[in-house]
Amino acid sequence: MSYVDSHHHFWDLEKFQYDGFPPKDTVLRQTYLFPDLKAAIADTPVKHTVFVQVFHGYEENAWILKLVEDVPTVAGVVAWVDLTDPKVGDLIDNLKTHSKFCGIRHIIHDEADHNWILREDVRRGLGVLEEKGVTFDLLLRPPNLPAIPAIAKEFPKLKFVIDHIAKPLIKDGVVQPWKDDITKCAVFPNVYVKLSGFVTEANHASWTMSDLQDYATYIIGTAHLPYLWTAIPANWISM
Repeated sequence: MSYVDSHHHFWDLEKFQYDGFPPKDTVLRQTYLFPDLKAAIADTPVKHTVFVQVFHGYEENAWILKLVEDVPTVAGVVAWVDLTDPKVGDLIDNLKTHSKFCGIRHIIHDEADHNWILREDVRRGLGVLEEKGVTFDLLLRPPNLPAIPAIAKEFPKLKFVIDHIAKPLIKDGVVQPWKDDITKCAVFPNVYVKLSGFVTEANHASWTMSDLQDYATYIIGTAHLPYLWTAIPANWISM
C-alpha cells in the first residue's frame, strides 16, 4: 500500500526571506528541496506528497509550481492568494491552469485579529473559493478556533482543512479550550484536520510520544473529524 503525505514544505533560504524562522542555524534554518524530501521518504510507503505554502507571497506560488512541474512525487500544491483582493477570482483561475494546484492556505494565526476569518472582505474571498471548488487550509492556534464553526456553517460547500490540529499548547500540557473548540468544529462535515507536525508545539528539548498521545487520540477517537495523516517525524520537511 502506498501513501500520500498531505503536508510538507520546501524552502530556499538563498531565494526568499522567511519571517518567523529561527535567527541562527538550526535544523529548520536550512534550505530543503526535493532531494531532501526524496531521501526522507525513501524507506517509507509514501509515494506522493502535497506541498503547502510557507509565506504570503505570489512569488512563492510561481517558484513552486515551476519547481514541481516535472516532479511526479509532488502531486499537489497548496498555494496562497490574498482573499481580500477584489480580483481573487482571477487569481484563482490563473492558479487552476496549473494541474498540480489543489488548494489555498492562509497563515491565520499571524493575523493580529483572532477573528480575521470573520471579516467581510475575507468572507467575500471565501465565497469565491466555495464557488470555484477550491479547498482552504487554515493555519490556526487555539484562539482562532472559536470562529471556525460559524464560517463552516456559512460556507457549507467549502472544504476547510485545519492544519496541525490547530497547534494546541502541548508544551504546557494545556488541553482546554482547544478540546471543546475542536469538538465544535467536528460537527461540520466540510471541516477536516491534518494530524501533522504538532510536535513543534511540544518541548523541543525533551518531548516524548506520550506528550502527543492525548491530543492525537482525541482527534482520532473522540472528535470524529475526518483527518489526514502526514509525516509527523520529518519535522524539517513536514511541520
